[in-house]
Parts: sequence; structure tokens; C-alpha cells
Amino acid sequence: MELDNTQVLNASYLLSLESCHNITQSAINLIAHNTSELISKHLEVYRNKSKNEIQTKGHAEIENILKEEAALSCFDELKSEHKRRTFYKTHFNMETETEKSIALVKGLENNVNRKKGKGIKSRSCIKVVKNVQKIVSLPIKHLETEEGEAPYVVVFLDQEGNTLCSHVIGDGRKIIGQTLNVLDSLLLLITVYYVFDLDYPEIYSQTLGILQQWAIGDQYTQQKSSNWIKFSDVLSRNKNE
Repeated sequence: MELDNTQVLNASYLLSLESCHNITQSAINLIAHNTSELISKHLEVYRNKSKNEIQTKGHAEIENILKEEAALSCFDELKSEHKRRTFYKTHFNMETETEKSIALVKGLENNVNRKKGKGIKSRSCIKVVKNVQKIVSLPIKHLETEEGEAPYVVVFLDQEGNTLCSHVIGDGRKIIGQTLNVLDSLLLLITVYYVFDLDYPEIYSQTLGILQQWAIGDQYTQQKSSNWIKFSDVLSRNKNE
């Protein structure tokens, strides 16, 4: 049986996946199916675009139009992890796990923090520094605190939005560093307050208090905002349902 060039190309493509990447046969089947669909969609786009170009520029330019289209790569904008992550985030609104965790914390703070009325207003107990290249080149200014300043968390993200590292800082020093999980960092922050027998400052008390009561299981007894009480009641009802 004589094989045409496309069959040889297809088989070589699948064989390279099998031999180089230790992919299962079921995964190979899925890749073959999805690749076929991708090529079909690309050909449809290619036909429509070429047709429009020919109508615009005339039949005399057919050869040049086909050359230009054939030279384009399907994956020019996706040839590195950074490019893929950037594309996914820009066009599909995809977030990293770290970004999801940060959004969760910000949402929690928004639900419990003291925003109105008399007294000191709440602030976020987590500071996010984006687009950091490497751990060895952390911008030191974000690790500097005043003597006596209450501990909080600072998280450094790389260009893809993943955690490079996070630190608990305060009182003019770095207290705990190099954790990778944002939520773990917040629990470490609470641990720092426990170990050094510190009261939560008013600016962070509502967020740390809700985590203390619902994540650690230790009753929070300091002053609570009306938002804190409402949100805790919601958590209590959901727990009992």
C-alpha cells in the first residue's frame, strides 16, 4: 500500500509525541482528534481570508497572497509559557491559582472590614507586588517596615501571576519568608501574632479575626464590625445547612 505524504507527516507527528513525551495512548488519540479539528478550522479561516484578499487585490496577486498566508505560523504568539500565560489571561481572563487566592482574600476583606463610621478604618493585611523577575532581585523597599509596625503579608508575583515567594514582615524586619501559598501565609501571619502574644491592630483585626474563628477554630473576642458579624452569621448558617 502506497502512503501519501500527509499520512507520513501525521504518523511522524504522533510518533514523536509517543517517543519523546511519554504520553498515554488515550492521550495520543485525544491529541490526534483535537489536532484534526484545529487544522480543519485553520483551513476554513485560511480559505475565507484568502478569498477576501483575492477579491480585494485581484487574481493577479493570488500567488503572493498564498505565499504570505502559508508563511504564517499557527503558534507564533504561543511559543513560550510566558506568551501562552499572557495570551490566556488577556483573551480568556484566566487567573493563576495565586491570583484566585488573592481575589478570595480581597473578597473576604471586603465582606468583613470596617469601612464606615468612627474610628480607624480597616486596611488589607496582604500587599501584592507584581511582575518581579527573580527571587534574588526582590525589590527591597517592599520588605521594609517601621519599628513597631504591625506584621502583615507581602506577596511577590512573577510576570505570569504565580507566587515567587511571600513574607510576613513587620517591626522593621522580615519575620517569616519563602512561603509559596497565599492562604498559608495568612495563617502564618496569625501564628506570628499568637507566638509574640500580639493583639491584632485595628486595621487588620477584622480579616485576621474571621480567619482565626473560622479557619483555625479559635473564638475571636476582640471588637467586631457590623460587617464581620453579618458575614460570620452567613458562614454559621451555611455550616448548619
